[in-house]
Amino acid sequence: MRLTNVGRTITLEHTPGMHWFLGGLLIVVGLVGLAAPVGMAADAGTLQAWERVAVAAAGVTALLAGGWVCWRAPRTQAVLDLAKGVGRIEHTGIGVRETIEFPLEGVDEVVLDHGKDDDGGDVYRPALRMRDGRMVLLSPVWMHHGPQDTVQALGRALDRPVARPALTR
Repeated sequence: MRLTNVGRTITLEHTPGMHWFLGGLLIVVGLVGLAAPVGMAADAGTLQAWERVAVAAAGVTALLAGGWVCWRAPRTQAVLDLAKGVGRIEHTGIGVRETIEFPLEGVDEVVLDHGKDDDGGDVYRPALRMRDGRMVLLSPVWMHHGPQDTVQALGRALDRPVARPALTR
């Protein structure tokens, strides 16, 4: 996660490259798994029907898992224009293009959302709590490290308090 502050414009960018790498790797494995039983493998002719189906099923599973990983990790760019008093967050990914705009005067506090991963480790994601109570995620992707310093810098730039709520998941 990268934060830049140029003049009176704050830009926060998050590109989940490792998620995309893992998803791409699973997609490649899935494609190979689908192609192998239909002739790509040199010994494909020696496979029995159930073996072909099993390899193809594993390929489809890997292909779907890779697509799901990439779909769940969009690139995020948040631009907070302090001069105009407007914030814009864009999430761009596979089949996803979402833009959220909001007035900066509606931001109540900067939040370091905190949760636990499947292994019990701490994960974080930055968010803004609006005066009406809703949370606006600056990145939908949970991170093991990185956003703590970004959230502190964002709180200072917006002149808003930083909160760390109780575990959310």
